[in-house]
Amino acid sequence: MTNGNFNRCFTGDDAQLEKLKNELKQIIGSDYLVKDQFEQQETLYRIMRSEKWAIYIILSFILIMATFNVIGSLSMLIVDSAKTLIS
Repeated sequence: MTNGNFNRCFTGDDAQLEKLKNELKQIIGSDYLVKDQFEQQETLYRIMRSEKWAIYIILSFILIMATFNVIGSLSMLIVDSAKTLIS
């Protein structure tokens, strides 16, 4: 008996996946585990999800800094133009 993947089933629909998993569990019994790709590679998908959030936070911070930079530049331009008009 092997301890790795000994058979693979492919389906394109999530609803069919759950149905197939339940049918396989009934057929082979409780001696074997039936896992899909996401359950087998749970750590990898968790890391990818956290990387996605980290990139989102970093890019949001860059966008906020760029916004403040534009606002600061425009306000300095207005102040400089007002000084020019006064004198």
